[in-house]
Amino acid sequence: MDKLEQMDEPLVGLDYVTEFQNEDPDIEEHYVCNLCESKCDPRTLMTHVIGSKHRLSYLKEHHPDMAAMTLQNKKRSEQSIALAEFVRQAVKQDGQKEVKVKMELNPFYNPKEREKEKRKREEQRRKQEEANAA
Repeated sequence: MDKLEQMDEPLVGLDYVTEFQNEDPDIEEHYVCNLCESKCDPRTLMTHVIGSKHRLSYLKEHHPDMAAMTLQNKKRSEQSIALAEFVRQAVKQDGQKEVKVKMELNPFYNPKEREKEKRKREEQRRKQEEANAA
């Protein structure tokens, strides 16, 4: 999500995106866009929210007149230009929202036990390296 905050491009529909974090830090967060019914990971979220499908879905939902004008263009390049301009206008009118964050709790996750297992594996690795060196 840090990459979204650093983007220079106007972003719409972030309030439709939910970030699911796991209490286990070894499990990567994932995202769901309820506007487009899409699932993303940290590597694909940025391309999703700046993509034409997401932007057009937002305009259809909140600014149907802008969406209709975008689709009047026959060439895809002209649609992209119109879409970018209408997104800028939409952000000026609606403001840029934020991604919702939810924590997923895992009843089997025990941070103390995880740390204990990690130390045990490191000790075994160290002993193996010593044995290999001898």
